[in-house]
Amino acid sequence: MKRLRLIQFKKQSEGAAIVEFALLSTLLILITFGIISFGFVLYNSIILEQASKTAVRAGVNSAIIDTGYTNPPPFCESSLVETDGSSAHAESTAACVAKAFADARLISLDSSKSPEVTVTSSPADCEPGPDCYLTVNIKFNNVGIFAFDQLDSNAQTSMYYE
Repeated sequence: MKRLRLIQFKKQSEGAAIVEFALLSTLLILITFGIISFGFVLYNSIILEQASKTAVRAGVNSAIIDTGYTNPPPFCESSLVETDGSSAHAESTAACVAKAFADARLISLDSSKSPEVTVTSSPADCEPGPDCYLTVNIKFNNVGIFAFDQLDSNAQTSMYYE
């Protein structure tokens, strides 16, 4: 009699594994996509930091050795350059380097997204010299997979003209 009950119970629980798999696989998929999205955001943050460092170094070097451009460098569209107008050679060089560096390396699921690059010299309207510094600020809106859909990343680097 006990054996018969055990066999009947076993027959009644045949679909339980499928239900358990359906419930757990949904959670596993959510966690997996969250990890992938977080990886995109972390990678993009590292790229923005490196782009700002590379750009500020290029801007300062262009002003020091007087190889700055009166117009944006040849590889940069003038509409992509946003500067405050002072130290124009260094600023346009830094803006173009930052834009080119970031555009080539950032990961985004929306190809129309582009980083916002702002370059300023401080104090305002200063000429490149030891009492003046160049600041590059890059902002990027990550478009990821549901978990980190609208998460902003930004990086800022400043360097004195030495």
